[in-house]
Amino acid sequence: MFPRFSEVLLAIEDLQQRGLLVSYAVFGAIAQMFWDEAIPTFDLDVLVVLGGQTGTLVDLGPLYQWSREKGYSAGREHIVIGEIPVQFVPAPDELHEEAIRTAAVLDFDGLPVNVVRPEYLIATWLAVNATHVVHSGVSGNNGGYHTNPLLLEGLPN
Repeated sequence: MFPRFSEVLLAIEDLQQRGLLVSYAVFGAIAQMFWDEAIPTFDLDVLVVLGGQTGTLVDLGPLYQWSREKGYSAGREHIVIGEIPVQFVPAPDELHEEAIRTAAVLDFDGLPVNVVRPEYLIATWLAVNATHVVHSGVSGNNGGYHTNPLLLEGLPN
């Protein structure tokens, strides 16, 4: 895990107190680390519901304004907090919002951290990658492509 992860958690708390974030959950490779073996990753992905946002157009401007006020550097899609590149990803649909609502509240050095549960990590990965079906290497099976119905069993709606 990142050595200064607690700084990110305190920054997220500040964003919530200011109303810029309604809710959040750590997801991606870092969330997986809470549930399984550590895997290499470059950044911290934070799935968010933004405060003060209506309509379909997402404005991350207030987050970047906040980062400037706090003295955090920003580059491309990341805000660097405690030397950790953090990507705030607005929940694109109901499944991702449900992943945030049902996140596990875990402990990291005495601080609470919302972490997407494993079944939602799988479901959101499948939802995003649904157009990239797994190639079976066997022809005559949807042109050599298939999806395994067992992958979908027991996953959130």
